[in-house]
Amino acid sequence: MFYSILCAVFCLSSMPTRVTSCDGTLPVVDLSDPDAAFNLVDAMQSWGFSYVKGHNIDEEIIKTAEEHTKRFFQLPSRVKRQLRADRSRALKTARGFTGLRGEKLDVSASGRPDLKEVFDVAFVNKTANNKRQKRHYLGENKWPSNNKDLANAIELYAENSAAVAQTVLQLLAEGLGSKGAFDDAFGEDALQVQRLTRYPPSNDIGEVKQGEIGSGTHSDYGGVTVLHANGPGLQVLRPNRTSLLVDRGTFSPELEVPHSGEWVEVESRPGMFIVMGGEALQRLSNGLVFAAKHKVDLTGDKERLSLVFFFDPRPDAVLEPIEKFRYGSKALYKAKLAGHKGATNNQT
Repeated sequence: MFYSILCAVFCLSSMPTRVTSCDGTLPVVDLSDPDAAFNLVDAMQSWGFSYVKGHNIDEEIIKTAEEHTKRFFQLPSRVKRQLRADRSRALKTARGFTGLRGEKLDVSASGRPDLKEVFDVAFVNKTANNKRQKRHYLGENKWPSNNKDLANAIELYAENSAAVAQTVLQLLAEGLGSKGAFDDAFGEDALQVQRLTRYPPSNDIGEVKQGEIGSGTHSDYGGVTVLHANGPGLQVLRPNRTSLLVDRGTFSPELEVPHSGEWVEVESRPGMFIVMGGEALQRLSNGLVFAAKHKVDLTGDKERLSLVFFFDPRPDAVLEPIEKFRYGSKALYKAKLAGHKGATNNQT
């Protein structure tokens, strides 16, 4: 106990705008714990994220997905280019491959292209009512030819990640005092994307320009992001409801995320996932849970591989603060049609 307290004090005092993840200082929630709902809300409100365990996903499913992710990014560049995503369709998660500097998630004036390569795959529930509309928004998945093992491994992993995301949303609703509050916006017809990401060792990149990092500061669009990764770099901007400093949503700039400029280093932990809230969750909860602003810094001489699952609302959902969460019947945000990452026209 004394070591944990000493470690926390040292982190906060020696690095006032950057907190390292000393053992015992960051939130870990066991999803099977009777108090998981309240613990998750506390973690999201206090830290902007949480580690989760007790998710019941077989370690072999995770290991197999990691192995196939590594193999995919080892494919020749010409093979990956054949799977290129249509970046004109969406800021993020158009199906297919995007190479180094092909995506820029920091949409601010100082934002720079990201030093990563990604492969986005949409996951559709077998029981979904609206598969046709999902294809309209996301297109068909693109897989390397003669590589069914990759598709099978990633789809199985995505199916299990979806279950974690659903559990987290249900627990958050319960912890906020309104069980089932998010069921209408999500559920069987939720848009779900599994992203494979490789951040090459930044020391190996020929010329890193000023301001370039692995992934620029951003918030995710949807309800919950479920992350599993190997390698360094992830940082989360800790929210502070009483601070006058604010950052704005990446997809919805009208959403404000108050903070004190405190970046928390979030290392990977074996057997655990990292979960964060997105902009849709902030809007639906009327600001009771903020979207997590986060980034991936330069990785030095290490490679970072991550499996990121985005659990977004169904495209035709109207996102507005749920009545139960309105203070004195006041909604902090206007209603917005979900679409895909907020885009609703035929080009999305």
